[in-house]
Amino acid sequence: MPLVSGSVADQLDQWVSQIPDLKHGRPADIDYVSFLALLGNHVARTFSESVFGVFENVTPKKFSPGRFRGLFRNLRGSSQPFIHVLEYEGTTPFSDADVFWRFQVRVPL
Repeated sequence: MPLVSGSVADQLDQWVSQIPDLKHGRPADIDYVSFLALLGNHVARTFSESVFGVFENVTPKKFSPGRFRGLFRNLRGSSQPFIHVLEYEGTTPFSDADVFWRFQVRVPL
């Protein structure tokens, strides 16, 4: 299933095909604000049920060999600070340097 279709896809294709023109000094008529807003909104809808974020301060759990605890910060929203934080406890010592994405997460109420 395509991310976008119809006139939206045609407009995106036109803008994308003009990007190399700029590199070669040819004129291009790209509305970057509309281009990024359109693409960003479609990507946001596509990943609306996903969790995307980073683990923070994952350290060994005291008195529990092979267990770790820390935080998972969900990187959703329009800008920092990202306030959706979950506590993590498990067997994997996740690194602060990696970004994680989980598609279609269902959290029980």
